[in-house]
Amino acid sequence: MKMRGFIFSLAVLLVAGASARASGEAPEFRNITSFTLHDYSNAASGRTFEDAFIAKVRPGASLVLKAYRDDRRTWAKNIYTLGATFVTGGYDYAEFDLGFGRDSAKEKSRYYAFEYTREKPRYIAAAGYRHAAEPGYHANVISPSLKWNFMPRASVFAKYFYAFDSDSNSSGTLWMEAAGRVSDKLTFKAGFTTGGRMIDNEYGRAAEGSFHSYILGLDFALKNNATLKYIFENLHRDTQARDKKNTLVIDLKF
Repeated sequence: MKMRGFIFSLAVLLVAGASARASGEAPEFRNITSFTLHDYSNAASGRTFEDAFIAKVRPGASLVLKAYRDDRRTWAKNIYTLGATFVTGGYDYAEFDLGFGRDSAKEKSRYYAFEYTREKPRYIAAAGYRHAAEPGYHANVISPSLKWNFMPRASVFAKYFYAFDSDSNSSGTLWMEAAGRVSDKLTFKAGFTTGGRMIDNEYGRAAEGSFHSYILGLDFALKNNATLKYIFENLHRDTQARDKKNTLVIDLKF
């Protein structure tokens, strides 16, 4: 799963979970699970699993547990994260995360992240920072974002990722998306990503190269407390195999 895939999945977790973390009427528990299949043009394949569990421990504070697995043909990696969210004002909240990883070569890694968000009826604005370190290397990502609900049934979203590492490399990535609710149960989404590639999963070194992709998605409300999401991304990279990604997300509140 390349940087764009992680960016997209991470944004799904942060944007979709915003209301649950900020509102005083948030559910006691929430679980967001995503599963991605990768179909590379060079006949390779891979799969990625992510799960985020959110539990409200007191008014204005929640515990966040995350599990992540990147499983490729010759390599795999697991990352486990413990975090917390705090409501800091009428419209503001913050999230802190600390994570540890280990891959199939028994190489360990560690991560920490912070994101501050202001959520109002017409917009959601956020700024985040993520640090990742492994033996002999570390990387940092700064990521401001904005979602604007310009109509009752339509919105636009933009997020920019600026990455820099201990090898004096840097790159920028832009993700934009528009969403339209066509019925009470169905929402259609379309977007794109573009930029330079420096790190993989925001976690480790990767080959340089530019890329672009387009994204299509559908959100279907199964019940008041359950949403099923399907995401397709077709990724084109200058010097490497293309990657067609199919992601299924289930969002449960209870």
